[in-house]
Formats: sequence, structure tokens, C-alpha cells
Amino acid sequence: MKRYLPVYYLGLKNSLIYRANMIMKLVLQLASLLVTVLMWKFILAESGNFQQMARYLLATNLISLIFTTGPVFQFADMVESGNLSLYLTRPLSLYWYLFNYNLGLQTPLLLLYLILLLFLVKSAGPVFLLLIYLFLSSLMFFSLMMVLAMLSFWLLNM
Repeated sequence: MKRYLPVYYLGLKNSLIYRANMIMKLVLQLASLLVTVLMWKFILAESGNFQQMARYLLATNLISLIFTTGPVFQFADMVESGNLSLYLTRPLSLYWYLFNYNLGLQTPLLLLYLILLLFLVKSAGPVFLLLIYLFLSSLMFFSLMMVLAMLSFWLLNM
């Protein structure tokens, strides 16, 4: 895994290269989350389930960020442009290359959601278990997306 750290760093650098774009993305994510939370606070004004709803909304935003179809389109672009052979001749796994690159792209928003989630949860134990669950489920989802990407490679050649 040590050799994939530069790939992760490349994804992180690519997500932060346009600082204003990243700041606007973070602000828009926070604004969207704030509007949703305030709407649910208004709806659940009578019941005491607001904190549970806020945790639920943060978790669903976090999960929607992790479960993205971006790697499928990235792989399809590699196939279409002919750059796939560049990655296949290197002593790197294409699977882990794309996984770490996309993880680097999503790191700023992941950190934002995890910090917000830590404020709503009183102990770090459930957040740690959530992180383990999210990591394993993101690996499973990423594997499924790579299978679909491989099928698109086959379908493009048909």
C-alpha cells in the first residue's frame, strides 16, 4: 500500500488545485446540509428525534459521497483515449490506483462530514465502527463499479 500513497496524494492535490472551486464546493455542501437539517428541524419540532435525524442526514451525505460512479467513467475515458495501456504496463494494480486516486479526490469532503459527525456523536466509538463499515462497504462498491467498468470495456469492443 505504500506505493499507492503518491497516487492518493495526486488525487488529493487534484481536488485542491483549484482552491476557490474546493471552497465553494465545501460551502455548497454545508449550505445544502444546513437547509436540509433546518427543514427537518421544522418538521420534527414536536418530537425529540432531531439529533437522530441530523446524524442520519450526515451519514447519508457521507455515504452518497463514498458510493460514486466516477471510477467507471474514469476507466471508460482511459479505454476511449487509449491511455489504459500506460497503466497496464506499470507495476501498479489498476484497481488500487483508481481506488486511491478517487479516495484522494474525496478526502476534503470526507473530512468535513466526519468532523461534523463527531460533533453530533458523543463518543468516538460509533464513529470508528462507522469508518470501518464505510471502508469495507466502499471497497465492495468500488469492486462492483470496476466490474461494470470492465464490462463497458468489453461492450465498447463489441
